Amino acid sequence: MDRNETEQALTQRVWQAALAGLLHDVGKFSQRAGVGTNVEFKGGEKREIGYKHAEDSATFVDEYVPVHLRREMQAVRYHHKPQNIPVEQQEMRLWAKIIHLADSFAAHERETGAELKSKPVDTGLVPILAKVELLHNVMTPEAWRYRVGKLELSDDALFPIPSEQEAAGEKVYAELWDEMGQELEAWKKSPAWNELSLEAYFVTLMAFLRKYLSYVPSATPWQADAEKRTLPDVSLYDHLKVTAALAACLRAGFDEKRLEEMTTAEERPVAVLVRGDWSGIQNFIFRITRAEGEGVYEKAAKRLRGRSFFLGLVGDVVVDWLTRQLGVTPANVLYSGGGRFDLLAPIGCEARVQELEHEINEWLLKQYYGELDVRMAFVEVKPSDLNNMQKVYDDVETILIERKQQKWLPDLNADFFEPKWEKYHACNVCHVTPLDEKDVCRECLQHLDIGKELPRTSHIALVQGQIENSQDAAVLWFDKFDLSVALCRRESISTLGGRLREKQLHGVIYRLNETNDFWTKDAAPFIGQSFRFLANSVPLARQDIHLQGTGPVNKGDTLHFGAIAACSTGAERIGILKADVDRLGLIFSLGIQSASISRVAALSGAVDLFFAGWLNRMCEKVFVEWREKQNERAAKRQEASALRNQVDGLFYVMYSGGDDLFVVGPWDATLELAKTLYADFTRYVCENPNITLSAGYVQVKPHYPVQRFAELVEGALKRAKNTKPNDDQEGRNQITAFGETVKWSGDGASFLSLYDLAGKLETQVEDKQIPRTLVHDLSRTEKIKSKATKEEKPLFSPRLYYALTRRLKEARRDELLKEDAIKNLEHFAFIANYVSLCTRKE
Repeated sequence: MDRNETEQALTQRVWQAALAGLLHDVGKFSQRAGVGTNVEFKGGEKREIGYKHAEDSATFVDEYVPVHLRREMQAVRYHHKPQNIPVEQQEMRLWAKIIHLADSFAAHERETGAELKSKPVDTGLVPILAKVELLHNVMTPEAWRYRVGKLELSDDALFPIPSEQEAAGEKVYAELWDEMGQELEAWKKSPAWNELSLEAYFVTLMAFLRKYLSYVPSATPWQADAEKRTLPDVSLYDHLKVTAALAACLRAGFDEKRLEEMTTAEERPVAVLVRGDWSGIQNFIFRITRAEGEGVYEKAAKRLRGRSFFLGLVGDVVVDWLTRQLGVTPANVLYSGGGRFDLLAPIGCEARVQELEHEINEWLLKQYYGELDVRMAFVEVKPSDLNNMQKVYDDVETILIERKQQKWLPDLNADFFEPKWEKYHACNVCHVTPLDEKDVCRECLQHLDIGKELPRTSHIALVQGQIENSQDAAVLWFDKFDLSVALCRRESISTLGGRLREKQLHGVIYRLNETNDFWTKDAAPFIGQSFRFLANSVPLARQDIHLQGTGPVNKGDTLHFGAIAACSTGAERIGILKADVDRLGLIFSLGIQSASISRVAALSGAVDLFFAGWLNRMCEKVFVEWREKQNERAAKRQEASALRNQVDGLFYVMYSGGDDLFVVGPWDATLELAKTLYADFTRYVCENPNITLSAGYVQVKPHYPVQRFAELVEGALKRAKNTKPNDDQEGRNQITAFGETVKWSGDGASFLSLYDLAGKLETQVEDKQIPRTLVHDLSRTEKIKSKATKEEKPLFSPRLYYALTRRLKEARRDELLKEDAIKNLEHFAFIANYVSLCTRKE
């Protein structure tokens, strides 16, 4: 057997070990659904007994693992007691030992101390976000629960409920089990079932388990002893995934003799945490200028979205390549998003990681001329670390910071970067890529094509090998990584599948933002099927749109910035919103007690799910409310924008994922989106005061330079984070809009109170109850106050009273003086700008 055959055989064994780890505790699900073999009745009560859920896991293997992949998987039956396997069955004993070790190491994380005893079938999952504690003491995390159910982008699935509400129950578990069983039975009937490759089966099964087990607790507080009751804060899916990752690392990192000697009390390292961090993301996305001959701004939105999406694809491609090169599985990717990734890799991989990092950056340098690079750091992980990864994460982050400060040092040599051409022009759009003459480079043209195709994309395929562009898919080829990425429309996914089957290419097809139909029966046997969440909301034209002073928009095409601005109320402006989570680094390093590997991965996934997935639903909600409001205006005043029935959506999500977002929309609707963002995020984190959000907002004309408005909104976000409301408070948990930095909610002037008052005044101005000139008078008075010092004692109060008395009747004047924002002229610039823009006629 040559070296390649040996490496392939080892890789196959690693995937087998990971699959066994992924299946070892799935029997707990059937137990709670009342269909397991290990259910006993005592006094009419069902409960788990002993380790017999392992028998149910073996039953699941018999039912839902293809025969040709099943042999090693039977080890799940013995994973709690591998010593009971006869010595002559050495191979089975080894597999059971690997699962036993991986399960034990992963279970080190389980935190005890749950206050109330609870039957497994009645226990809901405690949200990891409810446990974060930094500056504020929080109520017990057990006050919140997720409903037991499948993962999908719905209010019921994503948002926790108070623990006094019913979150689980035998009927709930039984219905969920039946639904998963029906899907798995349908999958078994697919033509490729008996030919599925191990990799394709693993990826697809992991998607099924993520869908159905993300809100099922791994362990429950059934114990009688209050001090030893398990806190149910780790999902069964997360436990299975981490066990699979550890099993892969054990099988790849140690020989059989070492594995046989290893015990659950092992103190030596068993894996390596590899962390990667991208640099240059912001500059890459927003480094676009107006290209000659392309009009004023019609293509800027598509280019921005295309560049942002392309950058995410590069990250996906690199992570996929790293897992293949390190010989591990997708389960070993603990987190990937927002410009970062964490991998759990086998012992002894450190030198290989350094080689791979050098290869990636060498390619990035040649491809993007130093705009992008990725730096990686790694730290060994002992079993005891898995219970609390805080030191491991601190160490790897310290190393990563040092490496980023010297990011090109490892690559410097005599021929570090020596151009081999004589080119005297740069791309008209990015001003980076050298060209022979004035033109747009291939990459920028590609980004524009991506921006055009994304609104119609329902599936993304990552395929090992090269495939060609066709009518059924737009394809990007990454030759360095031997990987094609295809953007495919729903109606042509079968055609793409046929092409992949014909060429016998391996890979994965991801369904975007939908868990209910992520797989098809006619998929090729070597193509895995899964789903992923992507914030891809864009505004589309429902019919041809012709606007004065800007370019047309064809039916089905995305709206450019001019058309988006035309959807605004009053002044035609675009609003730009940028937001991110406050103190995220501290939340990950200090916010979780017993910060196990599963808890931190779950925390990352929960935050990313909100920004990458739920943001789409928020955009849809605000759009529907906007259209209803426009219809009310039309019925009342006969002057609403005709665009209300010509567009589908308002917001262009430039990027959102990890812990931040960047969105462009009509200036007033973007403020409404900010309000919805705050409300939903607060509810999503269980009203935890330790997890807050800051945002920056600006409004500009649609042809305003992209780089400039990106800088403006970044500055607004920084002011929101750094401005202190008073001497005894810290910054953050605020929004900066119209130059005013205010807290989101609470007593006194806040974003919610100012926004509400501004809306009332705008309505009163439109209804002629208040003259529009009064707003300008008050604005001037506010400026006088803002420039004055306490010693000067300005006469802003008499000026205020005079302005109100001159413009309003006494009753209306006294009514307005009850409003804190007007009485104190506090942050009145927010109100004045809002009302002025809303009532402006253009």
